[in-house]
Amino acid sequence: MLGRVQVTLLFIGGILLAVGVLLNIQPLEGIFIPLDAAALVIFLVRVGPRVVGAPWLEATAARHYAIAVPWALVNFGITVIAVILLISKGPAGFNFNLFIAADHAIFLGVMTNLAFGLMHDFAADRPRAWPSTENVVFWVMNIALAGFVVALLTGTQAAEKFFVPFQGIAILAGIIAFSMRLAAAQA
Repeated sequence: MLGRVQVTLLFIGGILLAVGVLLNIQPLEGIFIPLDAAALVIFLVRVGPRVVGAPWLEATAARHYAIAVPWALVNFGITVIAVILLISKGPAGFNFNLFIAADHAIFLGVMTNLAFGLMHDFAADRPRAWPSTENVVFWVMNIALAGFVVALLTGTQAAEKFFVPFQGIAILAGIIAFSMRLAAAQA
């Protein structure tokens, strides 16, 4: 039930934000903030406890679930700052890299980590195709994502270009490794 409420709040907030930006209706641009905050609180209640005691050095689903929490906070913080700046400065003086950074925090930091966590759970009874790959995927993807988000926020294009291939290769390696593991016969 909480998951449905969370998704509904995010959906309504996203629609209101999009309509507000499209039609330049400032109250709609800002109303998403309390809706997004409520959805974030629900997410933190549902997933937050997994951060405490997560085995960061072990290739488990728990660390993927755990790292999604700080990425959700990063996404929320950047998005709120971006909307406030967009409302106050208008589109002409706005740095749209803020939205790109927030998008990467939510899509790679939260959604991709949660997807990899689910793949771990689904494949728990199957042998690892490339045992060390899961550690490399986790660390490279998240460190490269952190570097990319910082590069976007600081406007460092050379750093953006440096971190992008690492993100992509890590995600691709993760997809291949988990696909092989999921396709393997149960142990």
